[in-house]
Amino acid sequence: TELHDEVFDVVMQLWDKAPDDPPIEFNVRDIYQGTLYQRIMPAPFREGGPLIKLACTSPARLDKAARYGWSGYVFGPMLPIFEQKLAEYGHSPERIDAALEWTSSGANIVVAETDEEAKAQALTMMSARVASTEPYQALVDQHLGWMRKREMPNRGSGPGAVEAQLRGVHYGSPQTVFEQLRDILDMGYREINVGCDLGTYEDAAGIDATKRSLRLFLDEVMPLLDGYVPDRARGAELLANMPAPPMMAGPPPADGDARPPGAGPGGNGDHGSVGDFEAQSAR
Repeated sequence: TELHDEVFDVVMQLWDKAPDDPPIEFNVRDIYQGTLYQRIMPAPFREGGPLIKLACTSPARLDKAARYGWSGYVFGPMLPIFEQKLAEYGHSPERIDAALEWTSSGANIVVAETDEEAKAQALTMMSARVASTEPYQALVDQHLGWMRKREMPNRGSGPGAVEAQLRGVHYGSPQTVFEQLRDILDMGYREINVGCDLGTYEDAAGIDATKRSLRLFLDEVMPLLDGYVPDRARGAELLANMPAPPMMAGPPPADGDARPPGAGPGGNGDHGSVGDFEAQSAR
């Protein structure tokens, strides 16, 4: 949101204050205000301040992370664009490498003995999750309708919500899930944020299914990932043929805060248009 960006800009100024600098007065919409007289201690150890990772859910957010030299939580074809922008903003090779070291893509996973079992399990868990969030989504639509108009249509509930969100899930046997996550590593990502929390945790069966999925991931998928050497040539081909996430389609909101519907690279769904995303990022 705009407020988030304004607060962060102030925080960056406060972090940068040296002992001999004059006091810094700040006022963010009469909500956060005051005067900083002394340097914040302990001071950031890293060059450029503390390690910050921004969820790059729009071209504006991607540009902001690159401008500050932060790491990003990005998706599929956004990685090479992010790397290019880091260079365009004049960061040192060391700073770029540090930013990319912690830049990651996400992956919600459901692992079962077979692909068919995993798909059925994922469908059951996602259906329960969507049903449990419908009252909350109704409140969001009621009280934040003005924001909805500037962002994507609500795909968190209603007709087609289960299918839409399921396209962003990596489900299958251990071998299948490994192959899906392998795609992300081949693209150049050094970190993947894996989540197994698709259920509502309100029933014993859902909890047990999540535990089984996590155990299969730890015992059978992780060893395959640990010994895998990314194939960057294959990754370049994947990136060249992968469209951008759908939140990048159409003009970005002024505050750059459009939310993604959940589709991630290498999952079971499609995305948007790389050309649209690159054009918006250049604005």
